[in-house]
Amino acid sequence: MSSHSETSSATNMKNLIPQYEFDRITDIPDSLLSQFELIIFDADNTLVLDKKVESTPEITEWLKKLCGDKSCIIVSNSPSFYRWRGEILKEQFAPTGVVLSRFRKPSKKIYRAILKQTGRETLDNCIIIGDRVLTDVRFGNRFGLTTILVKPIGRYRWFYMYPLVLFERALLVFAKRYTK
Repeated sequence: MSSHSETSSATNMKNLIPQYEFDRITDIPDSLLSQFELIIFDADNTLVLDKKVESTPEITEWLKKLCGDKSCIIVSNSPSFYRWRGEILKEQFAPTGVVLSRFRKPSKKIYRAILKQTGRETLDNCIIIGDRVLTDVRFGNRFGLTTILVKPIGRYRWFYMYPLVLFERALLVFAKRYTK
């Protein structure tokens, strides 16, 4: 294997490793979040139960308190959010901004949608919090954000998600070992 492809493989693996990991989103210390100008949240199974429109009361209160003082935005690339849950989400988590996109993380198009929604030129000094390695963590690392991986708050609705999430977690373990 050439040196270039080894470097490329290591870089790709590093993009899968979050800077922080927590069991629950409400376990993230305020002292950590206070360091960032913008907090980006994934929606499905990070803030909102996958099979429902609402979140848990604990998460709703935590988010409202946090986003009363900080700039926060919720990003979803889920087709169900795009079609019918967006307005409910905006109402439930007001004044948090919501970016709904047909584009999937880690796409540059969703990055541009966030920039447009927030009026920012870059996402410097921003953090993303999500439950998925291949979408949320990879997106954040690809665009230079600080990344936090949390465990999902509920069960996944679609049967194919279980093996995918197990694969992601195994990939994360491998990436951590490979990049040491």
